[in-house]
Amino acid sequence: EKEALPYLRGWLQALKPEWAPQAEEKARRLLEEMQRRPALARLLNNPLLLRLSAEHYARTGKVAESRAALYEAWVEEAWRRALARGASADQKETALQALETLAWHLQTGGSHGEEALEEALERAGLPDPRGLLRLLREGTGLLARFAGEQEGRTVYSYFFAHQTVQEYFVARRLERAWETSPRRTFAFLRPRLHLPAWREPLALLVGALPEGEALDLLRRIQGAKSPGERRLRRDLFLAADLARESGRWEVARAHLLPALLEALRDENADVRRAAAEALGRIGDPQAVPALIGALEDEVAGVRRAAEEALVR
Repeated sequence: EKEALPYLRGWLQALKPEWAPQAEEKARRLLEEMQRRPALARLLNNPLLLRLSAEHYARTGKVAESRAALYEAWVEEAWRRALARGASADQKETALQALETLAWHLQTGGSHGEEALEEALERAGLPDPRGLLRLLREGTGLLARFAGEQEGRTVYSYFFAHQTVQEYFVARRLERAWETSPRRTFAFLRPRLHLPAWREPLALLVGALPEGEALDLLRRIQGAKSPGERRLRRDLFLAADLARESGRWEVARAHLLPALLEALRDENADVRRAAAEALGRIGDPQAVPALIGALEDEVAGVRRAAEEALVR
């Protein structure tokens, strides 16, 4: 918070010079509103998205509704930059398809090498793969190229300039896949549920789906029976965190809250502690009596987690 407040203040002053006398107050208001919204609270340690939040606020006078809205705004800004550098307006749809194709290729373990990326674009039926890579690197700035040496020759590797943009395009691909076949999409996601690299795409997917579909996905995650689930309750805690981060807690509350309260009475102290922490992050008032009861837990770590949850 100490770093985010002056950062936001500086950007608001730069973006809206007429706000200079009120920049401190407006930055504090923006920060407090972001902290209140679970879908935005995670942005406070991401300088790129924090800047985009300031830009959105300066442009509209409103706080962004979701992280996806900020990612989309960043991509739109990148495309405006490409237009200013000579890109043609009719290339936009192809460029977006290329970004999605490359994001999926890299997210699923594909090589970062130039030839591998060109092959991925070609398999997707996109024209002029080499020209597309150049457009995305030199025009939009969303891709970065690094030179290396292999067997005495120069080889190039590509990365998304910001990992969050890659995750945004992966979520777009997942959303379309879910619309086609929820069963097959979840079969793909199930072994990846607890991999850190898939956490943000999952959260964005839950937030992007209509309420009924989002609830279906959260219930599938809750019942995924991942390894060790009976002992660790990882699927339950993941579903609860995704519901909170995506703004879907009210939709999933009836299914998740009773399970979290039950986990607070689990025989495993680590599960009880994790349940208290999850309930603290969610902040649902109906959890208060159970958390007060957990203050009498025999394990100090559980009591401490319940205490911190009640403070939150």
